[in-house]
Amino acid sequence: MIVLDNITNKTDQKDFIEYVIQNYEKADNPTFVNLNMGWDYYTSKNEINKKQRMVTGIDAEGRPYNKVSQTLSNTKLIHNFYRKLVNQKVSYVLGRPFTLHHNISGNREYIDKLSRAIKPYLNDVLFSEIQQAAADAIIGGCGFIYCYYDTDHKLRFDRIDPKQIIPVWKDGKHKVLDSVIHKYSRYEFQPTKNMVEIKCVDYYTKSGRTKYEYDINGKLIEKDKLTAYVNINGVKGGWDRIPWTWFKYSPDDECLLTNIKSLIDEYDQIQSSVSDMIKDSPNAYMVIKGYSAGSVEEFQRNATEYRKLFVQADGGVDSLETPLQVDQIKLQWEQLRKDVFEFGQGVDTINTDLRDTSGVALRHIYSDLDMDCSKWSTLLKQSVQNILYFVFADVLFNTGEDYIDANFDIIFNTDIVVNESETVTNLMNSKDILPMKTLIAQSPFTINAEEEYAEWEREQQEKLDRDIQLATAKQTNKEV
Repeated sequence: MIVLDNITNKTDQKDFIEYVIQNYEKADNPTFVNLNMGWDYYTSKNEINKKQRMVTGIDAEGRPYNKVSQTLSNTKLIHNFYRKLVNQKVSYVLGRPFTLHHNISGNREYIDKLSRAIKPYLNDVLFSEIQQAAADAIIGGCGFIYCYYDTDHKLRFDRIDPKQIIPVWKDGKHKVLDSVIHKYSRYEFQPTKNMVEIKCVDYYTKSGRTKYEYDINGKLIEKDKLTAYVNINGVKGGWDRIPWTWFKYSPDDECLLTNIKSLIDEYDQIQSSVSDMIKDSPNAYMVIKGYSAGSVEEFQRNATEYRKLFVQADGGVDSLETPLQVDQIKLQWEQLRKDVFEFGQGVDTINTDLRDTSGVALRHIYSDLDMDCSKWSTLLKQSVQNILYFVFADVLFNTGEDYIDANFDIIFNTDIVVNESETVTNLMNSKDILPMKTLIAQSPFTINAEEEYAEWEREQQEKLDRDIQLATAKQTNKEV
């Protein structure tokens, strides 16, 4: 990983970009390796795909060697625990839209004005981009969202494939981006009726973006330069930061797979091997009497590849039973599966009946998932806050209203399976202890806490107005 503090001279931008790309894409760079490995497992390209059944062969000079069997079964059973765990964590934290809780007391008008200003931005499109980038962070260690203005001068946010991105950090803790390298390919249809791939590199800094393309010699050639990210009504400008937002699963850029890869591989291997044993021969070797192999190597080949043993005797064919140890295999399967969810910090729903489980039991079942996602949420909040900076900046550009320093909390409405009747009962019992805003936010039936709390306030005000009118009417009647 490139950290700018370690670079003493960055005067030649093109040479610097080439240097970063070459060093980042090395086979010994753990960030690059884990990124690609994480995406392999998420898309069911597990290690088991490389599995081969080897047997002993005899070469032309009679020497033994290992070769790939052409007769033995070679089952490759892939169990995509990784996708299940990733999707489970994303759904738990971002299954429902997050809520902005404004820490501004006594200024309802200001809060309403701020809410109206940012509501058009916080739509399903942006939320989907955040979900995808968050999933990228778990899968490969980092995800990225690019902020830009489209041709209609509308603010847009795009999740970019993390395998195309090389971040350059300002600090060793990887909290502040100095620049971003975006590698991708575009295709041009030539007059010769051929589709030609053109490899491109975009280099982003706080001050602008430079576009490069590779020539036929593999060298970068500058094609375009953008010096102003913002152009509204002919007024050009920019932001005080690079227009990229990082998403992480852990502070050290590690992905979830590093914790469970060996467990998934072992589970796949055992399941596949058992399947091979069942397919190759149902519990038996064939013992053929009256014939013997010419060498130890040939004996080994006959035993492993053909599951036949040739011996000298009076002749005949017997069966030598080799039964599967089903109970031991099952115990190993169950333990490995349990370990995958234990160290992946998820919930194995296949072995858990959640339908009538009490609230206390549900919290226990979800405790590992909740603990992991609570840590992850701290990093997610930093990412969402950075996105909101661009939202507030756009509001400022277009309206002149400055909310950039507004004080608010980001609340992720975790999507846990709950015992709804028990939750509602607990909320009703807490109505004299907790504020109504908290009760509404915690209700399993709440969709948008801010809107529903505002509706509750309006209803309360209407009720108060009616009571005042009724009391006034009664007082008037008494006086008459």
